[in-house]
Amino acid sequence: MLNTEGYAEMTYEKFANNVEQCDDTVTRKDISKFIIRYSIIHLLISIAVVYGCSIILGTGFAFLLMLLCIALFIVIFDVFSSSAESFKRANKFSKLWILFAILALAGIIAMKMFL
Repeated sequence: MLNTEGYAEMTYEKFANNVEQCDDTVTRKDISKFIIRYSIIHLLISIAVVYGCSIILGTGFAFLLMLLCIALFIVIFDVFSSSAESFKRANKFSKLWILFAILALAGIIAMKMFL
């Protein structure tokens, strides 16, 4: 049931429709909460990784890594909406967003202090 129409065309409506077709128990409110939590996780991890790479490898490599993070953010929603099981696993993972926030901030502070 993977949506093969094009990865760059995934919108909120398409994502919500794909998830609702796969699993009838998921509501739009659950989908909205998932997207917000996953966006926060992805943003924080991307900032920490790009900041670390810019310190260690320079800004050119960090720019390429930032583009890769943006592409991953776009593509990953097709994977999450492909089946009910993958959405449920991703939803459980996204509930740990506060842990990722703390780890990303701790990583940035550690890089700032020691590098």
